[in-house]
Amino acid sequence: YFGHDYIPLKWYCLLVPVVAWFALPNADHVFKLTMVYAFFIYLSVYVAAQPWALSIKLPGDFSYGIYLWGWPAQQVVADMVPGAAPEVNAGLSMVLAVGAAVISWYLVERPSLALARTVNGHLKNLRASALARTVNGHLKNLRAWSHLQR
Repeated sequence: YFGHDYIPLKWYCLLVPVVAWFALPNADHVFKLTMVYAFFIYLSVYVAAQPWALSIKLPGDFSYGIYLWGWPAQQVVADMVPGAAPEVNAGLSMVLAVGAAVISWYLVERPSLALARTVNGHLKNLRASALARTVNGHLKNLRAWSHLQR
């Protein structure tokens, strides 16, 4: 993983933000929220780097859809649940974005990728036949030219 020389991936490093959370009970909300984010970010990287996690194969590639639908999902949640805490907005937005990403994968992205493969295959065949016609044309011209030279 990137940064492995500087960031150790040890399970006990997950305890740092947890201990900081409980060791400083009077800390402000921003500090506690930062510790929650630090915990989940580190947990995500830790789990993603495990051999068993690398072998998991999802039924689709939902990452682009999550990226694409993340911001609209947050806006919908902000509009539908005004005054929600950032944690609530993030949680609801994630559920909504992942759901939209799955639907988007099956209805738009996967069919588009299949169409692109088909079109690319046809274009490859067209290029190959055009190249063959060009080479054959040049060979005919060469033969005609060499015949004239005799």
